[in-house]
Amino acid sequence: CDDRTPYMDKKGKTCAESAWTIKQSCSKKASWMMKGYCRQSCSDAGLGYSGDNCCPTPVCTECKNQPTKYMEKRGLTCEAWSYVPTACQSSSWQNSKQYCQGRCDELGYGFSGYSPCC
Repeated sequence: CDDRTPYMDKKGKTCAESAWTIKQSCSKKASWMMKGYCRQSCSDAGLGYSGDNCCPTPVCTECKNQPTKYMEKRGLTCEAWSYVPTACQSSSWQNSKQYCQGRCDELGYGFSGYSPCC
C-alpha cells in the first residue's frame, strides 16, 4: 500500500521518508492519484486518495529493557550483554514477553503479540 515513485526508487527513498513530497503530491498531482503512489503514507498524512482504504500504520509500544534476575546480579544490561541476541530467541524469553523487550525488538526478535517498539 506504499508504492514508491520511480524517482524514489532511483534515489533509494521510501514514502515514509519523503514527508515534503507527500504533502506536495498526495491527492494533488494527477499522476500520483492515477498510479496510487505512496497510498499508505498519504493516508497517514490525512491526504489519502478518494475511495482508498489503507490500513493505519501500526501503533508502537513503549518498550522497556528489563533485565532478568541473573543479569541484575551480575550487573549485565540488555544493551551491552553479548548473549542478548540468543536469549531473545529463546522460548523462555519469548513466553515471558518482558526481558529486554526493547533490545530484542531492535535486534529483530520482537515478542509475538506486541506492536513494534517506539
